[in-house]
Amino acid sequence: MAAAIEIQRALVEDTTEPCLAVRIGVHTGDVVQTPEDFFGSVVNVAARITAASGSSEILVSDVTRALVGNDPNLTFELRGSHELRGQQAPNVLHSLEWRS
Repeated sequence: MAAAIEIQRALVEDTTEPCLAVRIGVHTGDVVQTPEDFFGSVVNVAARITAASGSSEILVSDVTRALVGNDPNLTFELRGSHELRGQQAPNVLHSLEWRS
């Protein structure tokens, strides 16, 4: 979560042109790693969550949100159920607030 927040804040503070905005999707689980890449169903779900997010937004899966617990430094907003391509059931997503 800290890395995602730092990425978004660094991009907002950067005044060079062109201005960049990124969407970040986070999911939790085991991945398959090779020297060149990461892959597996967790990576696919994270990519689908990213696609569901808006510009400069951080979306996290329900399982990720649950694993974070009640960290007083993190604020989440429930975004509801989303149909993600390639997934059989809807996924509950949360927005991680990063703007201070």
